[in-house]
Amino acid sequence: GRSLYPFFPYVPQALAIALGRAFEAPPLALLYLARLGNVLAGTLMLALAVRWLPAYRWLAVMVALTPMALSLQGSASADVTSIGAGFLLAAGVARLAWGEQGSVRRGDLALLTASAAVLCASKTVYLPLALLPLLVPPDRFPRGKRAAFLLLHLSLSLAVTIWSILLARTAGTVRL
Repeated sequence: GRSLYPFFPYVPQALAIALGRAFEAPPLALLYLARLGNVLAGTLMLALAVRWLPAYRWLAVMVALTPMALSLQGSASADVTSIGAGFLLAAGVARLAWGEQGSVRRGDLALLTASAAVLCASKTVYLPLALLPLLVPPDRFPRGKRAAFLLLHLSLSLAVTIWSILLARTAGTVRL
């Protein structure tokens, strides 16, 4: 059967279209605005991910600049949000696991959890990537906070994955 994406991956396009509708833009202009919203959101997420990487930044830039990635960036596809969230999750884990930063801060944990939630809600097959924070050494967490973070992080990732599946199933497009 077919699959239905939840609304998460379409937020950049929807915001751009809403802006265009406010100015009574014609349908073709709305499509181009949706594509522009995708380019801006995707570029921002990828630039932030590359900035956070402790090493191999040029490799990440090269992957982000492959023809397929660039083609998707300029489209109205939901994949742009998935790619950006995946890059942010991987870069955040790499930064915390192998970067020079000392202990993990709340903002770092929020970034990991938010990027994993968006990724899992966008494409349910990416749920195993929510396990990446297990690579962060225990001594990087404040005392006694690792287990609580991992429980919250994995619970939220699983919850949005289940929600996404139920949303698609309710729409009658997925047969489990």
